[in-house]
Amino acid sequence: MIRRLVRDQTGASAVEFALVAPMLIALVLGLVDFGSALRERMQLTAAAHAGIQYAARNPDNLGGISSAVTASGSIPSARLSIATSTACECSDGTSVACAGGACPVGSPRTYVTVTVAESYPLLFHYPGLGTSVSLSAQASQRVE
Repeated sequence: MIRRLVRDQTGASAVEFALVAPMLIALVLGLVDFGSALRERMQLTAAAHAGIQYAARNPDNLGGISSAVTASGSIPSARLSIATSTACECSDGTSVACAGGACPVGSPRTYVTVTVAESYPLLFHYPGLGTSVSLSAQASQRVE
C-alpha cells in the first residue's frame, strides 16, 4: 500500500503550481507597476513638451508655462514639481549671460528648458523600494 502511494503522481502538478505561483504573481505585479510608471513618465514628457511649446511663444511668463504643464495631462498638480530655466550661448557654443551678454559673431541664442518631476506612488509595496519612485522629464527649445 505504501509503495503504491509513493508512486502515485496525483496532485503533483498542483503542488508544483503552488510552489511557482507566488513568483509568477510577484512578476505580474511588478510588470503592472512598471507599465503604470512608464505611462506616467510618458505623460510627464507630454507635459514638459506642452510647457516648452508655451515657452516658445512666451518665454518670460513662468506662471503661464506652469499652467500649460498642469493643463496638459491627467497628473494631479499637487504631485508635480515644475522648473523652468533659461540659458544663452553664442554660435560657437560658449555660454554668455542672457542679460547683456555679447558674442564675437552675431547675437546670443536663447534656450528655455522645462523640467517636470513627480514622486509617483507605486501601486504595490515592494520590500526595499519604498512606496514611491521619482520620475522626471525635460524638454528644451531655442526661443527667438
